[in-house]
Amino acid sequence: MVCSSWPRSVYTGLPTVNFLFNTLLSGNAAIFGFLNPNASIGYELTACGLTWDPLSELGTICFVDPLDPSFAGGLVGPAQITTGQLSYLSGIFNGVSYSNALSISYTQYQGNLPYNREYDPAEGLIIAANVISVPEPSTYALFGIGAIGLVIVLRRNAEKLKG
Repeated sequence: MVCSSWPRSVYTGLPTVNFLFNTLLSGNAAIFGFLNPNASIGYELTACGLTWDPLSELGTICFVDPLDPSFAGGLVGPAQITTGQLSYLSGIFNGVSYSNALSISYTQYQGNLPYNREYDPAEGLIIAANVISVPEPSTYALFGIGAIGLVIVLRRNAEKLKG
């Protein structure tokens, strides 16, 4: 199934920890974009877990980074889950000031495939988030039962036309 056909909603404004946490808690996929203000580059990561300490305003986020190779550096297999540190920052980027923007820092794979263990620090501001509703297994079951029923009806009609 193509991801663009799934219902999705876009978070407007700077995403917060509560938004990401509630998205993950509801069983939906949280895809967030981050931008490195120093390098003016960024891309999207898929969140799969989050811990947050409201007193220190620090946390850890688990995500899948499309730049990291699959588990154990193989060319095939499940994606590697990466962890990063979350905090809130304030500052100025491209002449626009921001306050309490969620930031991420982690060690990102910088090498080429085949896997060569080259990692460097990566950091940036989380500037966007998408929620993708993941269909329930019961939805697929209903579609399957409907398809079987349709096949049975079409076969019966075909047999009636022959006989």
